[in-house]
Amino acid sequence: MPSCESRAIVKSDRVHSSKRIYTTVMVYVFSALVASMADDSRHQSLTAIFDIPTQEGGTRLGVKRGQKAPLHQGASEARPRFFAVTSQTWPRGFIPIYQTRQKDGSMKLSRRLTQGRENFVEPLFFALPPVDEPRVAEISGRWSCEATHHDGTIDFLHWEITLIGHTIVGRFDQDTDYRFAWITEGFFDDPLILLNAEYIDARYQLMGKLREGFLEGTWRHIEDDDGGTWRAKPVNSIMSVDPLMDTAPLFVYEDALSHRQAWQVGDPQGKNGSALCRVWIPGTRSRHKTDE
Repeated sequence: MPSCESRAIVKSDRVHSSKRIYTTVMVYVFSALVASMADDSRHQSLTAIFDIPTQEGGTRLGVKRGQKAPLHQGASEARPRFFAVTSQTWPRGFIPIYQTRQKDGSMKLSRRLTQGRENFVEPLFFALPPVDEPRVAEISGRWSCEATHHDGTIDFLHWEITLIGHTIVGRFDQDTDYRFAWITEGFFDDPLILLNAEYIDARYQLMGKLREGFLEGTWRHIEDDDGGTWRAKPVNSIMSVDPLMDTAPLFVYEDALSHRQAWQVGDPQGKNGSALCRVWIPGTRSRHKTDE
């Protein structure tokens, strides 16, 4: 018979073996979970956008909380006008769309705000850029930037920017002291980029290039000799939406009777308008949400 010592050794080996198997299994499960989360983060869910009556007798676009959005075709008050992306942070590859109230009480959709309001108004939703603006997706989104001074010190900041033609608009991180900073002017002519910014009472200029998915260049303080280099990387990869739902342009135009802005998904049928963005249309299947 095995001695007590040998039985103890065998028991100890079994315990250690069981622990190794358990550890290996947990590592595998954790790795699979992380991989799954990382893969899912590259996809963006869609939110149903509805026409909602206003007190002035008009309509605005918005989300009907708690109401399920039917995906079948057919006229219904509950049927959404279209689907779009809603997010607390600016997702890369999508452009922000704002809805602001005008002096006459009407609502207006736009891709940019009056300068100075960027830090106070959140986008209503995010959408795809028009088909004739293919480079917008490379710039639009949240960027993490490191600005290195001549003396070696480093400032860390974030931008949320988008591109309209060759003009860069956006804002600095709203959760830090840089919420007091403003992008006063921005220009992009692939691959060159120029940004002018103000932070409290200081003015800065950044020049650089888009290179292999990164923005980098030099910066300077307008009022003195401070300056250095900077490099920005996108916080997220370009996200995709399940491709089972078709997209269509969202047109904005002036209504002939009210002379207010109106919008229409799809062909404006001769109306003198322009494509604001591309949205996802009901009647086709995709992963979606209704602000549950």
